[in-house]
Amino acid sequence: MKEPNPASESRCPYAWFRELRRSAPAAELQPGVFAITRDADVKAVLLDSKTFSARVGGNNPFALFGPSPVQKEIDDIMRVYPEEPVLMRTDPPAHTRVRNLVSRALSAAEVNKIEPQIQGIVETLMAPWIGSGTVEFVSAFAAQLPNAVTTAFIGAPAQMREQLRFWAAEVMSRFLGPQPAERQLEVAHHISAMGRYFLAEIAARRQQPTGDFISLLAHAEIDGDRLEDVAIVNVIETFLIGGHETTTYLLGNSLYHLAQRPDIASQLRAEPERVRDFIEEMLRLEAPAQSVLRSPTRDVQIGDRTIPAGATLFVFLASANRDEAQFDAPDTIELGRPTSRGGRHVAFGYGAHACLGLHLARAEARIALQTLLPRMHDIRLAPENPVSRTESWMLRGPSRLELRFSPS
Repeated sequence: MKEPNPASESRCPYAWFRELRRSAPAAELQPGVFAITRDADVKAVLLDSKTFSARVGGNNPFALFGPSPVQKEIDDIMRVYPEEPVLMRTDPPAHTRVRNLVSRALSAAEVNKIEPQIQGIVETLMAPWIGSGTVEFVSAFAAQLPNAVTTAFIGAPAQMREQLRFWAAEVMSRFLGPQPAERQLEVAHHISAMGRYFLAEIAARRQQPTGDFISLLAHAEIDGDRLEDVAIVNVIETFLIGGHETTTYLLGNSLYHLAQRPDIASQLRAEPERVRDFIEEMLRLEAPAQSVLRSPTRDVQIGDRTIPAGATLFVFLASANRDEAQFDAPDTIELGRPTSRGGRHVAFGYGAHACLGLHLARAEARIALQTLLPRMHDIRLAPENPVSRTESWMLRGPSRLELRFSPS
């Protein structure tokens, strides 16, 4: 098997994943960095939090790609908001405690309450372009919808939408590759500003509950146990990341594939209840979150490979979702794909760290597609350079999608 090329394999990784699953399911991508690609191995790793810790990089994203030369300055900047992740990059039992307190605020029942608001946002965002027959779908809709819904859900005013989107991008930037020292300091200042903003909002909700996400977190309690303010900000930070890029990519991928499968678009117009099945196939086929990170707490054996304690594992959800051992014809769209072999996708993760925002993401995508498709017929890609993608080992999806359609 050829050696992996980190600069190219993320561009369209599915053939690469297929080869890794076949011949090197625990491939060493570079010294101390491994790719886990088979569905069975991905699930085994994500179920075993004692052996495979989520606390990768010493729980310091600034040092994820090597020690930071300005760590002391970063620590000083972040003193007002000592970023100690409590969901994505922490392990049970601390993770379990926070997850139990947060899960009620992101339950299906809470999401159901705001579905009319999501519907209104969808209609407002589509109004300027739905009659024109042409749209750059990501900037006009796919990026704006999760941003607007997330802003409303947490209880921030609409004028904070762009600021929240900016903060989410700054938080996520630390996971996409090494950064120079001056950029690390810039990001630290922005995250610290985000922390100060939300700490003030939490204090206000403690004085006067409002029923929004921040308020629910501020007053969440199980047997007298409540979340600390800094922990709440960390939960909101995680929610912002998940509420922006991943849902944007889900929507963009959906329209990209519908533009190439008019038969499926017609079926969904005739049977709007099948939109739910289509969304699950999009999540499986084009997982927005391509991977999650884990680190072994001891030397472990995966396949014929011994992986040392402290290594970094890219656990590729996107590869597991196309594993031939789990799914028949995994590279094709099959509405209502049978799950008799346990073939449910892992796009939202698996085990203790499965995404808490899955109800909201599914609701946004379902309401959007059921509203857009009756108004957009003959959806097709623009004739020249219709799509650009964000492509990394962690995230993948359209950043620009030029569409043409017949308004209805």
